[in-house]
Amino acid sequence: QTQGVIIAGILRDGPAYKAGLKLGDVITSINGQPIENSRDMLNEISMIVPGTQINLTGIRERRQFTTKAEIVQRPETIMR
Repeated sequence: QTQGVIIAGILRDGPAYKAGLKLGDVITSINGQPIENSRDMLNEISMIVPGTQINLTGIRERRQFTTKAEIVQRPETIMR
């Protein structure tokens, strides 16, 4: 069984979109650090300065892939 985080949503023109990630991709590592769950992924990303390029490894359609993504500041939630 593969450990990782399934990409379930992608914002148009967001970092995942620009990195070429697709719905259903499974991210298995960030900068060589294994990612087992969404908490691991958020913890890893939160320690990286916005504007930094990261290396992502994942699985798409049973094949491993690598790509680069740029960390951006998370938008604040709009309260109305």
